[in-house]
Order: sequence, then C-alpha cells, then structure tokens
Amino acid sequence: MDKKSVIMIGILVVIVIFYFPIMEELGLYNPAEPPPPPVDTTQQIDNQVAKPLEQVVDTQADIKIEPEVVQPLDSAVYDTIVVKTQKYSLVLSTFGGGPVSIKLNDYNYRDTNNIEMLPLATKATPEALFAGGTFSSSDVSYISSLQPGEYDATNQNFELTYTYTSPEGGQL
Repeated sequence: MDKKSVIMIGILVVIVIFYFPIMEELGLYNPAEPPPPPVDTTQQIDNQVAKPLEQVVDTQADIKIEPEVVQPLDSAVYDTIVVKTQKYSLVLSTFGGGPVSIKLNDYNYRDTNNIEMLPLATKATPEALFAGGTFSSSDVSYISSLQPGEYDATNQNFELTYTYTSPEGGQL
C-alpha cells in the first residue's frame, strides 16, 4: 500500500469511531430509548363459586312474533331496463339512473351462475357526488327515454337517456 491509501484508511477509521458521539453532541442522532417495563395485565378472579339460577326458563313457551309493517321511503315506482348483448346482460334502474347489475354471459361461477360484476349493489353504480357531497346522483329518481322492459342490443345500437328534473326546475 502506498502512503495515500494508508492515510485514507486511517481517516475513515477515525470517522467511524467518532461519528456517533459527534452526532449525539450536535443533536442529530438520538440513541434508542429502552422499552418501557411490561405492564401486568392479568385479572384477579374471586374464589367465589357461581350460584345456579333458581328460576327455570320454559323453552317451550309460545313466543308470538308480529311482523313489522315497513313503509317504503318514496312512493315513486322505480323501473328497470334489461339490455342484453353478446357478452353481458345489463340491468339499469331509474332510481339512480345507472347499472345495478352486470352479468357476464361467457363466464360462470363454479355453480354455473353467470359472474356478477356488481355483486350486492344497492344503488346505481358509479355514484357521482355534487355540491360538496350534498347531492348524490344515485339517490334520485330519473325519467327514462325508453319504457321498462328487456331490450336486445346484439345486432343494433342501443340508446337510452335518463333525465333528472330538480324541484327547482333544473335538469341533469
């Protein structure tokens, strides 16, 4: 080794030895703090024996359950339009003005049902929010340009328009 290499190795050794004390002194390095002592989380159990219930419950008692009457949220009727193509079946709803079901025709689950692309959809998808999130496009009723029913779009173009008219008269 020549003189320059020995000097460089010596400088590197000095830097490695004094690096951490110098960084601690400058406040740029904080040594790891020891972990806090473990906290005892065991419960103390009383040595009392549980007393058996003195009252016997009759399991054969007649329990009458009356069904509740559920009122619909809106009195409006929501129509659906089914569009069938070669690749999928699409169900559109006037409530939300969008798809609520998309089933692929060429692909099946193991139980031979068509694959549902919008499983458990409760609203029209996708949902668009306006006015800072106070107006949702999937929470309003639209008017369809077509009558409810099933339409075949395998050999011809299919066109559908949903229109929403606000109480103030504006349209979307």
